[in-house]
Amino acid sequence: MKKLVFIVLCMMNSSVVLASDWNVKTNPISLLIGATNAEVNYAVHDHFTIGLGGLVWSTEILDIEFTASEYHARFDYWFHESFKQGWYIGAQVSKITMDLSTKVSGVKFSGDISSTGYLGQFGYHWQWDHFNIDFGTYAGYYSFDPNIELTDSAGNIEKETVPAFGAVGAEFFIGWAF
Repeated sequence: MKKLVFIVLCMMNSSVVLASDWNVKTNPISLLIGATNAEVNYAVHDHFTIGLGGLVWSTEILDIEFTASEYHARFDYWFHESFKQGWYIGAQVSKITMDLSTKVSGVKFSGDISSTGYLGQFGYHWQWDHFNIDFGTYAGYYSFDPNIELTDSAGNIEKETVPAFGAVGAEFFIGWAF
């Protein structure tokens, strides 16, 4: 009987440790609009996690065809404990690239652009066994390469300046901790 109690306690303890080490999550709203995205986070300490993630999206909006990709590294501080229900605050650095093409007066233009983004996040994490939900807000700054070169179908190049900009928004993820 003592061996059985010991084995059960060890199993319970190991599942708690495993549940707090890794979390894989996705934004279901992005999936609804055709963007593929995922993020993997690892608990490096009781209150700190690091994560890597990305998004790939190819679509057409207002006669502009584009393919975008975003890859990021994320660092979060958890006020209670990593991957436990409660508040978190984080920082993220993103690299975004986009390939664009459009037609203007029958002439096709194409080009590419890249950006680096710096974001701060604040949110709440709900945890049920392994399943979890994050809901929060972010504020960020995106700096672009100063110019985008658009090349028409005849090979002519037109340069456009792309300004840096700030952004605020909401983040929503569903995840699985293991």
